[in-house]
Amino acid sequence: MDDFNKITTEEKFKSWLKEQDQQTCIVIATRASLRCLPVAMRTIYQSSSRSENSHLLLACFRAILTSAGAGTCPPAEVKRFHSAAHSAHSAALSATHSAAHSTLSATHSAAHSALSATHSAHSAALSATHSAAHSALSALSALSALSATHSAAHSAAHSAAFADAKPSIDRLFSTQLWPTTMGVEHLFSYWNEFKTYAANKPEWQFWVEWYQGLLDGEPLDWELQQSLALGIPDPIWDEGPEAVAQEIARIRDEFERDKTPAQDRFPEHEPQSVDTLLKSSLAASATLHGMSEQIQGAIQSYHAETGANALPEAFESLSAIPAAMTAIATTLEQFHSGTRNEPESEEALKAEIGRLNAKVAELEASLAKPKSEFSKLPQSEIGKIAALLTKPTPLIAGLATSLFVFASGETRVKTLYENVTADIQFISELAASNVTNPLAETSSPATSLRPKQRPNR
Repeated sequence: MDDFNKITTEEKFKSWLKEQDQQTCIVIATRASLRCLPVAMRTIYQSSSRSENSHLLLACFRAILTSAGAGTCPPAEVKRFHSAAHSAHSAALSATHSAAHSTLSATHSAAHSALSATHSAHSAALSATHSAAHSALSALSALSALSATHSAAHSAAHSAAFADAKPSIDRLFSTQLWPTTMGVEHLFSYWNEFKTYAANKPEWQFWVEWYQGLLDGEPLDWELQQSLALGIPDPIWDEGPEAVAQEIARIRDEFERDKTPAQDRFPEHEPQSVDTLLKSSLAASATLHGMSEQIQGAIQSYHAETGANALPEAFESLSAIPAAMTAIATTLEQFHSGTRNEPESEEALKAEIGRLNAKVAELEASLAKPKSEFSKLPQSEIGKIAALLTKPTPLIAGLATSLFVFASGETRVKTLYENVTADIQFISELAASNVTNPLAETSSPATSLRPKQRPNR
């Protein structure tokens, strides 16, 4: 429609909607419903009937989450939301009736708007374009009812809805929900009060993050939102906010792990057991963080002393070791806090320790030849290596500590760390005493021990 920017009345808006496809109607209805939500949020911290109102607010969240998911999925997949939209609509209708005697009429308008949004999604799933458009208008009507007593709010509500009537509907969720806060300051006040109330309520914290993203035009990952809308079973929704929060955390954790690129595993370097680490998870985590910082400090000191922006080739593997240690420490902390169960933690630890040990094995192999050729280096370069190995923190002590943390009685791991520790000990002692070959200045030193400059770093 060429004159979409000139929409100033409900009649023009209605005519525009009739020309739109199903998903456009869903998005329009969803955004109108989102603007109503703070009124429903208000009932949680103002009413004595918090149980009923919690279920009503949760039902509103569910309805709008479902309609938003249907509005952003590929058109061919809208039918997947048929059952979810029907269930969400039924739940919102039931919650509205249950809370009828304990909530304000304004709250029922907010709930009605959410019902309209999810009905729009349900209609689209059934390919009922006319019904989807009608539901979008109903959502706007509910928003209008909320602001009927405030002329400025009424005008702002209509202006926001009319501003949504754009040809680039696919990017609409990436724009702020309200073009201006003028006239709707009370809705933002309700929202801020709900955020304060929810700060110490784990059952509402996801919804705060979710709504803030939609309010700012920076929504959470749509695949995640769709997974939540389709993946949480009805019985869990029926249990209430706490049960839903736990299921959201589970689905989200699984989603984020699936999104993380798969890393290689090194079974030959993985420990058979991580029981020792799990039994002392906090102490081991602290040790790992300390070792990581120690090695990072030694590397930073080397860069400062030499002016080089890369380690010598023989020590390149060393640069990956701090991150590997931190990954292990993080998993231990997650296990201790309960955000990861024991089987998941065991598997993750084995994989991460395997990656760390593989890097240490690389370091062992790369040190073999440079160790034999170290004395060919000029005294000045031996001093630079000494900066890496002995100043400002004792790198050897860090690797020796890791021997006790990771060996766990496994001979092969113990041998690996003993070999690397011995190699570094040899080189650092040689560097510290400045023992060099008399012909070193004219010899060809091992390039793997020379400081390296890398481009674009």
